Amino acid sequence: MKKVLILIFMVATLTLMGDYVYVVNSVSGTLSRIDLESGAVNNTFVQLGTTPNLIDIDGDFAYVVNSGDNSVQKINLTNGNTVSNIYVEDSANPWYAKVKDDFLYVTGFFTNKLYKIDLNTEEIVGQVVVGQAPEGIEFYQDKIYVTCTGGYVNNYANSQVTVLAEETLEIITTIPTSLNPQSIHLHNNKLYVMCTGNWVDVMGTVEVIDPETNTILTSLNIGGNIGKAAFINNHGYITDAMNAGIYAIDTDSDTILNDSSNPLSPGGSTIASNGQSIAFVNAAWGSNGLLWYTDANLENGQSYEVALAPSDVIFGSQNVSNQDHNSVEPVFQVITYPNPTSHKLNFSIKGKEEKATGENTIAIYNLKGQIVDRFTSLDNTFSWNLNSKEGRRLASGIYFYRINNNKENISGKFVILDAK
Repeated sequence: MKKVLILIFMVATLTLMGDYVYVVNSVSGTLSRIDLESGAVNNTFVQLGTTPNLIDIDGDFAYVVNSGDNSVQKINLTNGNTVSNIYVEDSANPWYAKVKDDFLYVTGFFTNKLYKIDLNTEEIVGQVVVGQAPEGIEFYQDKIYVTCTGGYVNNYANSQVTVLAEETLEIITTIPTSLNPQSIHLHNNKLYVMCTGNWVDVMGTVEVIDPETNTILTSLNIGGNIGKAAFINNHGYITDAMNAGIYAIDTDSDTILNDSSNPLSPGGSTIASNGQSIAFVNAAWGSNGLLWYTDANLENGQSYEVALAPSDVIFGSQNVSNQDHNSVEPVFQVITYPNPTSHKLNFSIKGKEEKATGENTIAIYNLKGQIVDRFTSLDNTFSWNLNSKEGRRLASGIYFYRINNNKENISGKFVILDAK
C-alpha cells in the first residue's frame, strides 16, 4: 500500500530550528524566502540572474548559480542585496557552487571543469577538467568529490565520481557509478550519490561510497528518476525529479524503505534538511511550485506557495539575523535607467539619508569579469556614457556594475544595445 504523508496545517506541530527557507525559482528568476515563524512568504526577496539553478549558503551569504550568465550571484541574506556576480568562464554553464573555508568551488557543465575561486578576491585560483558534464560537489576531509554525469548526448557514458585533492585540485582517482550521477551528499561518514538514470529504461540508483577507501559499498536500486536527498538521524529522504514521490532509505543498514513501488506522497523534485525538519518542493511546470515543510518523520507539516519552476531549496542558518527581515533596509539602493540602453546609463542612488551618501566608486565589468571602466561620483544621481576606459564605445551585450560608497557594496546588471 502506498504510504501518504499526513499534513496537518498547524504551526505548533513543528520545531522551528531554522528561521527561513529559501527557494530558487528558475523560471520566475527570483529567490523566495519563507519565514517559518510567521509563515510569511516573499517570492521576490531577490531578483536573480539568467537561468538560476542551485544554491549554497555560508553564514550570512547565499551563492546562487546563474547558469545562463555563467556566474555565481553572491547575496547578503540580512537585506537581500546582491553583493557581487562572480564570473566563471565563457560558455561554462555553471551548475553548482559550494563553499568551503574561503573558497567557492563551481562545476562547469559545458567546460567539464571544477573551478576554485578565492572569495577574498573573487578570482579563479585553480581549475581542472574532471569529467564529462559535472554537476554535484561534496567534501570529505581534504578531498573533493565531483559527480560527472557523462552527459545526455553521450547517453551518460563514463558516469563517475571524480576525487580530487582540495589544496591542489590534483585528481586522486575516479569511481565509476550507475548512469547520470547528479547530487552527492555526505552523511555518517558515507557518501550518497544520486544516479538518476537515462530517463527512459535505466532508472534511479543510489551509490553508497566509503570515502576512506573510495569504493562503492552498495547500490540501492530505488527506481524512478531520483533527484536530491536530505538526511535526518538514520533516514535519507530522496526526491523524484518528476515529482512522482519521496523515497526513503535506512542509512544505518543502507537498505530501502520506500522505493518507486511505494513512494511517500506528495512528491517533490528537490529537498533540504536542517537536522530537525524537512523542506521539499513540488515543481509543477507552468504554474507556481509548492513547498512542504514537515517534521523529521514527514508526518506533519505546512505548505507554502512559491514561484515558477523552483529548482532548489535550502534552510537559512539561525544566525543570519536577529531582526525582522521584512523591516531591514539596505544602506542604499541603486536604480539604473534606461536599461537596456544604447547611449548612456543613468544611476540614481537612494539611501537612508536624504543628502549625499558619500563618494561612490563605480566599476563596470564585461561578461568575462574584466573591468572596462572605473570612476567616482559625489552625487546621488549621475550618468555614464557607454565608453570603455580606453575611450572606445562598448559592444552590445550584458554588463555588470559594482558600486561602493564606504558603507556597502551593491552590484547589478544592465544591457547595452546597438545604437545603430
